[in-house]
Amino acid sequence: MTDLMQADIFFFITSILVAVVGICLLIILFYVIRIIRRIDHIAGAVKEEGDALLYDIKLAHAKMKSEGIKMRHLLSLVVAVVRRGFTNKTKRKKKKD
Repeated sequence: MTDLMQADIFFFITSILVAVVGICLLIILFYVIRIIRRIDHIAGAVKEEGDALLYDIKLAHAKMKSEGIKMRHLLSLVVAVVRRGFTNKTKRKKKKD
């Protein structure tokens, strides 16, 4: 083989390899973007739940401040928070028959 023929084979193989690596990088980038979007969605849901919890705590604080600490009110608040937490989890689960 001549040197020119070897150079042509080298550049042909290199070009194919660069194209394959580029396609693989595009596929990896696509999946990374999907993962980042899911993380953003989860972070938004966590923020909403945190805001709801903060509202509940402020509500409990206001009730305690205005009415004094009454176990009935405190217990009803705790039950409401726990019930809401279990309700969200049970809605996601589906029965398997």
